[in-house]
Amino acid sequence: MAMLLSTRSVLIFCVFMFVQIQAFLSMLAKQPANYELDAAEWFDITEWYSQSDDDTKNYLVQGLALHSQINKVLIHTHLALNSSYVDVFNQLQREALSTAKAKFIQRTKKNLPQIDELELNDIQWLELLRRFSRNNSSRLTTSFLIHHLSEIHPTFVKSITKQQKETAHPRQAKPTRDHSHLQPKAKRRKYDGKADISSNCLILEDDSRNQDLHVPLAKQGVRVTSLKRGTPEKHYSDVRRTPGGRKIGLFWTHKTKGRRLDFFKPLTPSPKKVALTQTAQDVNRKIPQLRLFCNDEPIYFKATLEKLEQREPTRRFGQNQLTGVSCQSLFAAYNPTIIIERCSKYHWSHLIAHYFGGDQSITNLVPTTSAANYNILDVIEHFIAKKLIDDKVAEVNICVEPIYDDNPHIPSNLKFSLTWVENDKTHEEIIRISPRSQERFTRATLQSIHFIREQFKNLVIKESTADIVLEESSGLTL
Repeated sequence: MAMLLSTRSVLIFCVFMFVQIQAFLSMLAKQPANYELDAAEWFDITEWYSQSDDDTKNYLVQGLALHSQINKVLIHTHLALNSSYVDVFNQLQREALSTAKAKFIQRTKKNLPQIDELELNDIQWLELLRRFSRNNSSRLTTSFLIHHLSEIHPTFVKSITKQQKETAHPRQAKPTRDHSHLQPKAKRRKYDGKADISSNCLILEDDSRNQDLHVPLAKQGVRVTSLKRGTPEKHYSDVRRTPGGRKIGLFWTHKTKGRRLDFFKPLTPSPKKVALTQTAQDVNRKIPQLRLFCNDEPIYFKATLEKLEQREPTRRFGQNQLTGVSCQSLFAAYNPTIIIERCSKYHWSHLIAHYFGGDQSITNLVPTTSAANYNILDVIEHFIAKKLIDDKVAEVNICVEPIYDDNPHIPSNLKFSLTWVENDKTHEEIIRISPRSQERFTRATLQSIHFIREQFKNLVIKESTADIVLEESSGLTL
């Protein structure tokens, strides 16, 4: 029994230490590319290294190598000697960065002859080098350089793009086809717009404050019933129970002029939810670079029609190229049974849609199932686009918060907070999407969400009374 407790204590200590190392490497990745360690950080590193197993040692050393460009064997040797001199490591880093930068500049010039070494300062060159080192591919491409330079040095990229347009190749006539042979049809990827219309997942609590909405919402297929507090569930902020005992979680909150509606939906059944089984250590052994993708901080963005119109029509760099790994591989690293699923079942999803002008960067990407990505498109992105284009709303403020519970790579929840002003009224919405769900919202659910949004858009206050009512065309009194 004592041996069992001792083994368990060692395991807990190893996991705790691994989390500390992971947090440190995440912090290091956010520092300037020439950042040098101080004595306290070096002391922690030597302590972690001396107490870790081989896999954790390799994980720590690889993170240090990505930042410093020092050879991993040399870092292992330096840490194995338990050297307490951080100055020695920093000197090795300066020498390694200088050598690696010079080689990288030569490789860059082969892909972009227009670039001059003096176009970028030392920090910018080192940042570009670090971003390339994070990439799982050793191949340096023009698309990679232009994409990252557009973030590091936007002015230079604009001049390059202008030159490319001016020196574009003359147009050529399309070659005629030989009609004696059958031509293969072009393969087109279509958005899967099919959704089950048989059920509506929205549930509204039977409350005296929303008594006037029962009949119109019931006609839309929304279930109105009494709810009781349920025992807390992982990944859900507010859990209730229906009279039949089924657990439901808070999904969508709509607020206009002080009138708030909370809609619930059944907890995603386990057969329709991706189960993550493996530990972070196992995943990092398979795909070590994944620690660089995690973004656990809220992202704020102001969507406007101007940004939507000025966005780049195409992305120079695909998500798999940017992250160095397919989304399916990431899910499969946690659950080996996922490998039987098609790659199209898993998507790298933008926290802020590229359509609105969101960055095509690692920090703006999260792994999701295709169902979750389509749910975001249907419930959030189409709605924001409609507000900006059709309803002429000046701006929609977006806050997206990825929530990580049981692992550092795949969020358990994405919380979208939207605010906008329409008809001199402030509207607010909070939508919660599970990135691991393989359940698409049905057409009936989407129609109900659209109905509620349209009704609240017409919300007005009569000057003669304090009653809140809708326009006469809606036929509803709130």
